[in-house]
Amino acid sequence: MTDVLKNDIAQTNLLSKERVCVPLVKIKRSEWAFELKIVAPGIRKEDFSLEIANGVMIVQGRTAIILETNMAMQYSKAYEYISFSREFLLPQNVDVSKIEVSYDYEILEVHLHRVQH
Repeated sequence: MTDVLKNDIAQTNLLSKERVCVPLVKIKRSEWAFELKIVAPGIRKEDFSLEIANGVMIVQGRTAIILETNMAMQYSKAYEYISFSREFLLPQNVDVSKIEVSYDYEILEVHLHRVQH
């Protein structure tokens, strides 16, 4: 399976306070399936999206982090956004109707079942 990255390094846009990151992806291949584990600290289950189009699976995530400071008589609150987008070229033997997705503590798992001939 080929992994095509949209963003190959972490970047910060100072004007929008959005940080683009590239999460670690572990890919395991078996006789029956491909298993992807996407490690994305700080991104909750509801912040992920997964889309498949033209043989490409796109996994995206975006979340806001609240940064609070409380010193002496001064209190401040700021928001920072973290986002990522990863694209994976799917092999022709993946059955896109049988994709299973699960989430467990900042790790999104995607199971891509292979078509058996």
